[in-house]
Amino acid sequence: MKNFPVIKDIGKEPLYFGLSLRSFMIVAIELIISIFIIRGFVLLISFALVVLITYAFLAKMEKDHGNDFISKFMKRYFENFDGTKIGLSELKKTMKNDEKLD
Repeated sequence: MKNFPVIKDIGKEPLYFGLSLRSFMIVAIELIISIFIIRGFVLLISFALVVLITYAFLAKMEKDHGNDFISKFMKRYFENFDGTKIGLSELKKTMKNDEKLD
């Protein structure tokens, strides 16, 4: 628990288990929802895998794009959103645009 909370630089937000507060809250909400849904051992294992995959994905994205990647991503996604559909191609295009701008 050495990362709970650790302020790396003044002016940056603290990290909670290696994630920013927004990402940590996503994982925490996912855990709370899964606690209410779990009715057996198989569901417990499946929800644990989903939570771990989410945690790993968010940690990797924060490492690659910085702690505020969710805010930057959502802002850029909705700037490019045409209002008709939300699809994987739009997500990929947004991530590519984000990498070009950084």
